[in-house]
Amino acid sequence: MNSVSQNGRRKPRPWTAQDQVVAEVAAACGISFVDIGKVLSRHVTTVRLKLLPTTAGKAALEYGKEWRQANRDHLLATGRKYAAANKEKKTQYDRERYLLNRQNVIQQAREYRVANPEKVSECKKLWYKRNWRRVADASRQWRNANRERLRENIRRRKARKRASRKNALRPLDTIGKNARFTIWQNRCAYCGAIGKMTVDHVLALTAGGLDELCNVAPACGRCNSSKCNAPVESWYRRQPFFTEARWRKIQRHCPAAVAGQLPLALPA
Repeated sequence: MNSVSQNGRRKPRPWTAQDQVVAEVAAACGISFVDIGKVLSRHVTTVRLKLLPTTAGKAALEYGKEWRQANRDHLLATGRKYAAANKEKKTQYDRERYLLNRQNVIQQAREYRVANPEKVSECKKLWYKRNWRRVADASRQWRNANRERLRENIRRRKARKRASRKNALRPLDTIGKNARFTIWQNRCAYCGAIGKMTVDHVLALTAGGLDELCNVAPACGRCNSSKCNAPVESWYRRQPFFTEARWRKIQRHCPAAVAGQLPLALPA
């Protein structure tokens, strides 16, 4: 009767000194916790909890780490096979794990992006290359569902641009734009990327900037979208690709905009 608890379940067999010795010796020989549990008729969690504080347990952990590193491809292939065969279960598990560790997951992702900007950029490019049709369809659906909003956004931007050009002493034109791009060798003024450049107003039009030469710099699409209408210095210093040399060059060629003041202009 002593081996049965009050709820009718059988009490677990106590962990003896002999069990501890056998487990430690087996772990020191590199035997996994699962196999040790089979020998002792114990659950793998029980074996792990008993061995972790010991040197033998640490040795077993090191052996397991080395084995996983040596068999990484095998483990990845097994994981993919399991995920493909259990899509619903995997999705549910990932969702529950995210909800339980949301802040931790977000923080880890943010730290990884800061530490590996090149890998993140390559991953985004690869994802877009594989899913550009999906992105185009989503963009088309949004435009079709929000025609009035899109029209209003375009109207407001054109109005701001007309007002900024009206007040500017030297409005931006094609020749001036090409000259500004030449200053940065047709590279992004912020991250130094090469490729198709967009015109970025260092002091955003929505923040009172003017559409004139000393308020314009070349920017890649990613930097232009990320900066939006944020103050340029505070935004740029948060980026992983920030360099003092590029920042001094921006200050030199866009002094009034960087200072947060309107360039010299005719009175409104």
